[in-house]
Amino acid sequence: MEFFKSISIDEAITMASDFGKTYNLDYEVINFEDALGRFAFEDIISSENIPNFNRSRMDGYALKSKETIGSSETMPSLFNIIGTVSIGESPKFKINSEECAYVPTGGEIPKGADAVIMIENTDTIGENELLCNKSVAANENITMIGEDIKVGEVVLEKGTKLTAFHIGVLASLGIETIKVFKRPKVSIISTGDEIVPVSKKNLVGTEIRDINTHCLKAQLKEFGCEVISTNLVKDDYNSLKESILSVIESSDFIIMSGGSSVGERDYMNKLLKELGEVFFHGIRIKPGKPVLFGSINNKAFFGLPGNPVSCSLTCDLIISEFVKALNNSFSLSIKGTLPINTNIHSAPGKDTFQMIDIIDGKASPILGRSSMISMMARAKGYIRISEHKEGLYKDENIEVYFLNK
Repeated sequence: MEFFKSISIDEAITMASDFGKTYNLDYEVINFEDALGRFAFEDIISSENIPNFNRSRMDGYALKSKETIGSSETMPSLFNIIGTVSIGESPKFKINSEECAYVPTGGEIPKGADAVIMIENTDTIGENELLCNKSVAANENITMIGEDIKVGEVVLEKGTKLTAFHIGVLASLGIETIKVFKRPKVSIISTGDEIVPVSKKNLVGTEIRDINTHCLKAQLKEFGCEVISTNLVKDDYNSLKESILSVIESSDFIIMSGGSSVGERDYMNKLLKELGEVFFHGIRIKPGKPVLFGSINNKAFFGLPGNPVSCSLTCDLIISEFVKALNNSFSLSIKGTLPINTNIHSAPGKDTFQMIDIIDGKASPILGRSSMISMMARAKGYIRISEHKEGLYKDENIEVYFLNK
C-alpha cells in the first residue's frame, strides 16, 4: 500500500490557519463579565482618559518641584502644610509658593503642584511645617491624566482573546457590553470497533473506553469553541459517511479521531476525497504523523490519530491555531524556556514532540508510547525538537509549550 506524503508541522499549521482565515464568523453582544475566553469582534476604543485626573502614585506631599532643588537631609527645604487631600474628593485649595499638602496614594493632585515627594523623604515640624530632604523632578510620583489610557486609544485589538485582566480594563472604561465572535460550532466523531462509551463498566476483550471524544471536547472548550455533536462510530465506511453528512450543515468544522493512518480499515482519506478535498495527509512529527486535513462544503475537516496522546497533541498544535485564525486572533501560545533535566534523543527527519513534567524547575521528559494514558495525566506541557537536531543535552534550554491555553 502506498504511504502518504508528509509535510512539516509548520506547513500544516500554516495551511490550517490560512483556511481558517477564509471563514467569516458572525458576532454576538454579551455582558463584559461573561467575556472571559471569548475573542473581541472589533477594536475596543476608549472614550475616556484613564486616569481622568492627575493622581499621586504614593503617600506623600504635593508641592512645586522647582522649590525642592538642592534639598538634602543636611539642607532641607521648608514648606507650609496647608491641607490634606482625601481619596475620592477634589481638593478645594491651590498650592502656592512654599506650600504643600498631604496626598495619599491615588489622591488627586491639587492645582499649583507638579510633583509629590515620598513621605519617607520628609520630616514634619509640628502640624503645619514640612522639611523636604530630597529634590524631586516635575511630574515625579504623579500619574498624569490619560497616562494609562487616552481618549481614542485602541485598548483591545480585534481578535484579542479576553483574559481576566481585559475584563478589568473594560470595567475601568465603563464598557458593559462587548461584541465577540460567536463560538465556532464543532462536531466530533470518534471511530473504532474497539471503542466503547465511558459509561460501560465491565470491559470485554480488547474494548477501550472512548477517551478522545472527551479530551477533544475539553480542549475545544478551552480554545473557545462550542461542541454541538459527538458520535461514536464503528469502522464502517457507510456509517462514517452517514455520520459526517448528518452534521456537516450544522457545524463550522468537523474533527474525526481514529481512521487516519494507512491500513485496510482506515477509511478517512477515501471518505474525504469522495465528499470534499484533501489538503494534506501526514505530518513529519512524532507522535502524531497520520493527521489528515481537508474540507467538505468549504468547511474544515480534521482527521486526527486514534492514540490519545497523539490526538490531543495534534489538536493542541494545529486546531488551536486554526481556531485563532477563525477569530482573527493574534493570541500567542503560552510558552516558556526551561532547561531539560536529562539527555534526550529525537527522531531524525521528524519534528519530535515530547510530553514533559516540570521537576525542580526543569523540563523532565515523560517517556512512553503515545498510547499511554498516564502520560496525559502527568504532562505539564510539551517540547519540540527540530527535525534537524539529533536530540538535546542535559541542562540545554528548550522552549516549553504549557498545556493551559
